[in-house]
Amino acid sequence: MKEIKIDPKIGLGDVKLKMTSQEVQSILGIDSEKVVNKINGKEYIEKWGSYKLHYVDKKVEMISVEGFQLILLEDEKIDLINTSNQFLSKENPFLDYLGNYIFPHYNIAINGLEENGNGIEITMYSDKFKNFYEDNIKYNVRYLELKSTHEMNEITYNVIPYTSVGPLHFEMSHKDIETILGKPEKINKMNNGILIENRGDIQIRYNQNDELIQVKLGKKQTVILQGELITETGSKSLILSNEEVFVNRNYLVYFNLGIALDGKGEPGQLETISLFSKEMIPFWKNIHRPLI
Repeated sequence: MKEIKIDPKIGLGDVKLKMTSQEVQSILGIDSEKVVNKINGKEYIEKWGSYKLHYVDKKVEMISVEGFQLILLEDEKIDLINTSNQFLSKENPFLDYLGNYIFPHYNIAINGLEENGNGIEITMYSDKFKNFYEDNIKYNVRYLELKSTHEMNEITYNVIPYTSVGPLHFEMSHKDIETILGKPEKINKMNNGILIENRGDIQIRYNQNDELIQVKLGKKQTVILQGELITETGSKSLILSNEEVFVNRNYLVYFNLGIALDGKGEPGQLETISLFSKEMIPFWKNIHRPLI
């Protein structure tokens, strides 16, 4: 396995930021495969074997390499394929929409760690390109938040009516929920003080006192009621078939169990299952109130 040393904010392997083309050539030698792509009068890109170098004013301002599975970073050897999870958990980088993990404290971006079938590319950038990679970084998700979302999708939600939905207990605060599900992707605070959080196909609702009052789960989640997977059976569930049902627009509401199914609960049409606290009973009984 090929290995390369990373000197944060300095260089990758033998190539350093701010080198001239002549200095690079003296280190890497004359490569017959060298390709020069001109961007404008001040910028161009050279390719030397595994290296792709971006020059501005004749000096290297960005270095990219491909084909390296092992990196040596701050005296630690890291296998980017077999131990990437440990590395990413430790560093907690940002992930942008192009699939780059960005490490702003190193001036490094690594692409291909999510799906390395096309290889891993490591890029070091100078401060000239810092804005290019980091300008919108505050809007990007971080690895540990992403990991929490992945783990959240693996939770089994065993329902105890009006008490709990898996590890989520009614009357928990939003901070309690965050320790279990991670940070929300979207937050909506309504004029009446009700807070609604969205994480993928999971929606959490709190009352004005910051107490959990409803959990809405998508059909891909594992929701178990008295041993039955109701995200699969919906209104055809043996358990629900014996319960009194209240129809409120497109929802079937079972007040004895604190459950509402949308899409009229048909297995093929079921999109979400809402599990609510007793505080939400008036909401679900009100046929004149918008149900969102």
